[in-house]
Amino acid sequence: MDNPGLPPALWAALDKRLWHATGVRALQGILGDGEIRVLADRYNNSLCKTLGAVSLMDFGPTCVDVPYQFNNWAGWFGCQQGCRVAVWLEIDRNAVVTNLVDAGTARCLWRQNLSRKIIPGVEACHRGAIPIGAILLALLIDRYNHEAFQQHPMAGDAIGALLARFEEELPPPPLENPFFKAIRAANKRRIPRGEAPPGGE
Repeated sequence: MDNPGLPPALWAALDKRLWHATGVRALQGILGDGEIRVLADRYNNSLCKTLGAVSLMDFGPTCVDVPYQFNNWAGWFGCQQGCRVAVWLEIDRNAVVTNLVDAGTARCLWRQNLSRKIIPGVEACHRGAIPIGAILLALLIDRYNHEAFQQHPMAGDAIGALLARFEEELPPPPLENPFFKAIRAANKRRIPRGEAPPGGE
C-alpha cells in the first residue's frame, strides 16, 4: 500500500505495522487494566465488535488503499478520540497472530455481511483482549499537525509522563473556522425531538 496522503515521515513510521489507535484517556485505562479490551459501549454494529474483537489498523501485506476510505481512518489521528494527541500503539504481530483477523481476512468477512461497519482495506480485528506485553511502542501524534509526532517504547507508566510533556510542548491549536463554529453552536441549540420551542405549542 502506498502512502495515502500522510507526511512521509509519519507514513514511514506506520507502514507495514499493526496498530491500535486510541487517546489519552483510553491509554490510562489500558495501563490500569494491563490489556486492550473490546469497547463495551461504542461501535455496536462494527464487524470487530460482532467478532468480540479489538479494532486495529493493519498496514501489513494484506492491506489495500480502498478508494475514499482514507478520510475514515485518518479521523483516528485525534478527531475520533476527541483529544489533542492521538496515541497509536504498535502491536507485535507475532505475539497476537493466533487471534488476529488481518486486514485482508476482515475485508472478506465484511463482504459476506455488508451491514457491519468496517474501514475496508486497513481495519483488522483481534479476537479478545490484547495483553499489554504485546504493545511494542507508542506513537504520539499531534491532531493538528501530523508532522509533529514522537515514538516511545512502552516502558510502564513512563509513557504517561512522556505524553504529557509532548502535549505541553505543542503550539496552541489553530483557530476554529467561524463557519464550522457557527454550525456546531447551532447544533447544540437544536431542540430535542418532541419538545415545543419556547413560546410555542
